[in-house]
Amino acid sequence: MPIAPKLHTQMLKGPEFVEFSLPVAAMQTVQGPWKVNDNHTVSTLAKGEFQAQSLTELNNAISVEGSGGGYLSNEISYRAILLKQQLNSPILVGHIHTPRIAAYNAQVEHNIVEQVTAMVKSAAATR
Repeated sequence: MPIAPKLHTQMLKGPEFVEFSLPVAAMQTVQGPWKVNDNHTVSTLAKGEFQAQSLTELNNAISVEGSGGGYLSNEISYRAILLKQQLNSPILVGHIHTPRIAAYNAQVEHNIVEQVTAMVKSAAATR
């Protein structure tokens, strides 16, 4: 069974699943070497892995793993989104996973930065 993360000595209080507020549709219009995905694959104790269609579908579910996997960056993203919600902030918050690369390649890294920059600009233009 997953163990809830601790924030200092207090348990982190929030829903098992949160949704980012970046304008996905605008970001998906960006052309580049990589497809921009909006991954909704989650894993819960009761259902295992599946494609969640909404947060409502995840009510009362216990998270095993969210759409981004078990990486530290996803935990940080969860906490940033939760804080945004708790503060009722209008700031857009989200998390972008970049393509995996096998070894250093200056051109590939440049292309990743260019595509992510274009995605962020596209998101900002919706404001």
